[in-house]
Amino acid sequence: MARATFETFPCPEPILEVGSYQVNGQEQIANLRRFFPDKRFVGTDMRHGPGVDAVTSVESLPYRNHAFGTVIALNLFEHVPRFWLGFQEAQRVLRTDGLLIISCPFYFGIHSFPSDYWRFKPEAFRVMLAFAERLPGA
Repeated sequence: MARATFETFPCPEPILEVGSYQVNGQEQIANLRRFFPDKRFVGTDMRHGPGVDAVTSVESLPYRNHAFGTVIALNLFEHVPRFWLGFQEAQRVLRTDGLLIISCPFYFGIHSFPSDYWRFKPEAFRVMLAFAERLPGA
C-alpha cells in the first residue's frame, strides 16, 4: 500500500513521518525513507530507535505551522490516546497544499505500544479531517 501511494501521489518535501519507529524484524516494510532517497525526511516517534530522528508525541508536535509538504501516519492513530489531538497537529504542521497520508488497521488483532486504543472506519477519518480543517491556523 505504501509503495503504491508514494508512486501515485507526488509527496512534496519536507516529509514528516509520525510513528516512524521500525520494530525489530519489520525494518524492510517499515523503512519509508527508501522511497524518498533525495528528499528531506524527518521521522518521529515516542521512543528512540531505528527510523527515529526526534522523540515526540503526535499529540504535541514541536514544529511550526505549515512546516511540512507531506505528513505520513501509517498504522499510528490506533495507538494515540487522544487521537483527535494528533489529527489536529498533523493538519497544523502540514502546508495548505500538502499531502496527508493516513492508514489504520480495522480488522486486526490487538497490538501494543504503548497500547492499542481505537479502530476507525472511513467515515471517522472524514469527520476528523473535516473538523481539523476548521481549526484556527489550519
